[in-house]
Amino acid sequence: MHILYKITYLPHLNTDYPKYYIGSKHNYKGNYFGSLDSRQIYDYTEGLTLRDWWKKQKNNPNNFKFQILESYDEISPQNLVEKEHDLHIKLDVLGEEYFNHSIATKGWCSVKNSEETKKLKSKKTKEYWDSEEGQKKKQKLTDRNKSCQSEWMKERWKNPTDSMKNRKVYGRPKGAKDLTTRKKRDNIKKIYADGLIFDDAKSASIHFGIDPVNIRRRCRLNYNGTWRYLIESGDNN
Repeated sequence: MHILYKITYLPHLNTDYPKYYIGSKHNYKGNYFGSLDSRQIYDYTEGLTLRDWWKKQKNNPNNFKFQILESYDEISPQNLVEKEHDLHIKLDVLGEEYFNHSIATKGWCSVKNSEETKKLKSKKTKEYWDSEEGQKKKQKLTDRNKSCQSEWMKERWKNPTDSMKNRKVYGRPKGAKDLTTRKKRDNIKKIYADGLIFDDAKSASIHFGIDPVNIRRRCRLNYNGTWRYLIESGDNN
């Protein structure tokens, strides 16, 4: 089922704070409380960004009232986003009553780019990572991973029920003599990330400005509950 929904944050009723969030969810399966992306801090967010504060509130689902406004058995992600956009306009979700900080953007969901657009995005992404700002961000990410990822990964390897020991490993075996160019794998999976659908990790990396390796890692770990691989019909992997 695919839905347009309304979330009411009950503790804010009868206050001057935002109370509602309007969104859409493709392949809704229940137990979902939206995904805010704003990094702004307000007096009610306890010093956290709105995004992190919302995640914290999800630990108490009784604070939320979830309502399905419209549902569809069959609708494309693009058309669902278009309906969300129209609903945002109708309800004026940029008003003080809503947590929404933007209107849903038509055309951003699973839209195939032209070759010209792909080249332009690739060029701009490369220019960013080659810039002084991009280099600083890259070093910051490297330092953060060194400081916090090492112990976390060690614990994952110790856990016998974790997926690390059973994961699929692609590419050439260590010490392989055949160094010819590898063929594109037939089992490349589409990616669902923060409400958007991408043909592969590379196209997602261009959009988010993240290395494809980290894109795949987020999908394996179901990052924020909004990242995953899309399994197409007939794919048993």
